[in-house]
Amino acid sequence: MSRFVVDHRSLLELRGTLGQLHDQLLGIPAVVSGFDGLLGGSALEAELARFCNRWQYGIMLLADRIEAAMGQLAAAAAAYERIEQRVASGPASGSGTTTAG
Repeated sequence: MSRFVVDHRSLLELRGTLGQLHDQLLGIPAVVSGFDGLLGGSALEAELARFCNRWQYGIMLLADRIEAAMGQLAAAAAAYERIEQRVASGPASGSGTTTAG
């Protein structure tokens, strides 16, 4: 059975990973639009541009959701850190982490 440990550091690490994904998503339209004049015809390039415009809407929706999740992870990390500090300063009765599995 697998196990994972949740503490404020792991939550912040996950937030950082989502931040990298967010940045990569927002960079996709710039990469795709860099093919102007290289695809062999204006009709193909126009169709790619139309596709990218529709796709960019979905990317923006996904990026907004990722930003919201990043905010929630930051808030959870702060709450975990406060709890960890309370546990560390109180009687020695816990590890300061939550383990599931």
